[in-house]
Order: sequence, then C-alpha cells, then structure tokens
Amino acid sequence: MREVEYISNPSSLPGLAPAGSHPIFLYSSNETLSPPQFSYFSLLPKALIQVNGSTVKIKRPKKREETYSSTRVLSFLGKFFQQLQQEELDNNCNRNNSTLISPLKKPFFSGGLVGFFSYEFGALSGALTPPNQEQKITPDAWLAFYNQGLIFDHYQQRGYLFGEDRDDTAQLLLQICRQYFQKQNSPPLNLPSPDLKISSTLSQEDFQKKIVKCLEYIAAGDIYQANISHRFQGEVSTPAPYLFEQLQTINPAPFAAYLDCGPFQIISNSPEMFFNFQQKSGHIVTAPIKGTCGRGDTPKEDMAMASSLQASEKDRAENLMIVDLERNDLGRFCHNHSVEVTRLFDLVTFPHWHHLVSEIKGRAKPGSHVFTCLENMFPGGSITGAPKIRSMQIIRELEPTARGIYTGSIGYIDLSGDALFNIAIRTAVKRDNQLYFQVGGGIVADSDPEKEYLETMVKASAFFKMLGIEP
Repeated sequence: MREVEYISNPSSLPGLAPAGSHPIFLYSSNETLSPPQFSYFSLLPKALIQVNGSTVKIKRPKKREETYSSTRVLSFLGKFFQQLQQEELDNNCNRNNSTLISPLKKPFFSGGLVGFFSYEFGALSGALTPPNQEQKITPDAWLAFYNQGLIFDHYQQRGYLFGEDRDDTAQLLLQICRQYFQKQNSPPLNLPSPDLKISSTLSQEDFQKKIVKCLEYIAAGDIYQANISHRFQGEVSTPAPYLFEQLQTINPAPFAAYLDCGPFQIISNSPEMFFNFQQKSGHIVTAPIKGTCGRGDTPKEDMAMASSLQASEKDRAENLMIVDLERNDLGRFCHNHSVEVTRLFDLVTFPHWHHLVSEIKGRAKPGSHVFTCLENMFPGGSITGAPKIRSMQIIRELEPTARGIYTGSIGYIDLSGDALFNIAIRTAVKRDNQLYFQVGGGIVADSDPEKEYLETMVKASAFFKMLGIEP
C-alpha cells in the first residue's frame, strides 16, 4: 500500500475518470456520524454483476457475458464472492504482495464488491410482497469487483493507493489525483437553468390521499407505521459526476456515494448507515434515522426546531418502533442477549436537516457473513415500517412506481468479508438525460397528511438546490 497525496474533499474525482471505466466513489464528509473515517475511489472493475429477478448476469473483461438463473440469489452471490476472494488470494500470493503491511486499521475497504441492492431486491431475498415493476429504471442489484483504488483517511488526513503492483490502473488513478489538484482553479460548474421543470408522480393532493389511506390501515390495526414516498423526475443534461460534486458542496453527508453503472449513474447523499458488519468478530451495528425536521433561519429558530424534534412524542414513537424492528431483525442471526440499543433518539444535525438517530448492536452467530445480514435485515426497517412485511405490502399498493435504488442500500463488501452499507435515501438516478429522485416519510397514527407532504419537500430541498431551482 503506497501513500499518496491526501485530498480533503475529493468529490470531483468521478468527473475526471475516463468514459467507460465505471468509476465508483464512496464518500464520507466526516462531519457527523461514525464510522465514516474513509472515502474510497476506484475504477476499471474486474467483474460486473447485474441481478434482475432470478437472473444474474456476470461480465468480465475480455470474456463473454455469463447468465445464470437462481431462486436463491443471495446464496449465489455469496458463492461467487468466495470464488473472487480465492482468485484474489491466489493472485496476491503469485505477486508476493500478501506480506504488505497496511498502515490503516480495519475496518476499511481494500478491494472487493461495491454496488447497490434496490428496494425491490427485498422481495427476491426474503419472499416478501411481489415487487412493483412499474417504471423500473434500475436492475434489482448491481455490483462490481474492484481490486485497486484510492483510500482517503479523513482522521489522519492521509491518502493511500492499494493494489499498486497489478496493472496500469494504478497510474491512471494517480493521474486522476494530479488532475484533481489542477482542477481546483477551474471555473464554476455549468448547472441547469432555473426554468428546469421537475415533476412528481403524485400531486400534493394525491400524495395526501395516500397518507389518509395509510392512516386507515393503521387505525384498522394492520400496521403501526409505514414509509410512503413519491418520485420526482425531470430532464437534466448536466453530467452526473458534476451533479454529485455540486450536491456534496451543498450538503455533505457521511454515507454519500457515486456509482457509474454504465447506462445509468447513482448519486447518493445519504446520512444513514444501514449496517456495518465485521467478519472476524461478528459484530454488527445498525443506525436507523427516524424523525426529521428542517433547519431554522436564525440560531435561535434553529435551536427551537431541534428542541421541538427531540421532544416530539410522534417522532420518538416512530423511532422506537423501528428500533424494536431492527432488534428483531438482528435477533434472527445474532447470539442471544448480544443485541442491545446503544444510542436512542440522538440528535444529529446536517446542513439542511435535524434527525433523530438510534443505534443497535449485536454479535452474529458462527458461520454468519454479510449475505446472512442482508437475508435477515434487507430492506432496512427505517424505510419500510412495522411490521415490515405488511408495511411493504401497503407500500406496494399505494406507491405507483418501483422504488429502485431509493431506500435500497449502497456500499461495499471487502475481501475480508467486512461490509458497510447505507440506506439509499437522498439518492438520485440519472439515465438518458432524465434525473429521478424520491422522498418519503414514516406515517404513524397521529400523522398529519399535509405536514407529511411538506416534510418530503424539505427532504427534497438539497436536490432542488443542486439543480438551481425552486420546488
């Protein structure tokens, strides 16, 4: 592992990558939540994996695309990942790189799978409600295998290159770093014009009707809570990497991500960690966000809004329901009595929002791995509701389009088996000059339909600001 020049805010790196190189960037602003100590940039993957239903397609450089069919997709992915692990181990031994000593402490990403699982993947992995396929714009999952890249340690303010002895990719990565520093004096981004039109799949009136229907389910005892959302869409010609860079300038987040998946790009600005899993120890932690409000215009107003959120019985109840759901999910594969709530209703502040965040930890039983976590936890309870399966059925009924990446998860699975995934909220997809992003909120018995709609607009505000328009 070679040390390189540290980049404190490397969000423009994806825009410097050559076309067709599938750059990925997992970015932490390192301003709020832990453990976002590191940011990662890579390109030129050694394998591309795409999942649609029971079909898995795998593409490797200079090889024909392979197609498989499996009724247990997570099991198939786990076995394929083991194959990649063994291939990489053999390659390292052949190159005498296995003795390299890392100056970093685990957990960090130093090669493995990076990608996303869409919300609809939950129906494939857990035999839940049949997924909504209407207006589907992404596959059910997209993963790419990277075995070299850049690591930026924001605590130590140092940068590293891993896999430097493997091929010309290392030189390309270092060249992009040099271009980054040259770019610092470049002119401002050419952003969309203020007359850009962005429309939602649901009008305010229609969205509020969906909330009323959801409240009827709650009153009937079907559920305690459900997360209901709506999608925005508009034509945007600005390249996706520059939108990502602008978004990070406006509203940096601890679990942000950029994925170039070829026909489409993912722009994520997530503040929420889904889970962090450590293979060797079996330790797993999840940190759901439930309870959101905007920021005040003055320090006094901002403090009052934060205090109101902390004192809100509705938001605390909403948060507690999801904490109980996540405890149940962890209990399926963790040791008895190892699951504990370590944070409850903590206030966490971002440039545009205040959030209530809780944290639940557990220790997985022997034989567990990241795909065990996904099988038992996906999708995250903070964006479904409780009980999870019934809430997902109601979401399927009320929402007119497939969610896709929205409320799925983006992250990495390291060669060691360690994994870190976000909840893909504050996340957009750019495809064929169309930009899609979705916002929603948790509905409980005392939710007010109009206030719930306005809260979704608060959550969308960073995207509107990124585009230079008013909602």
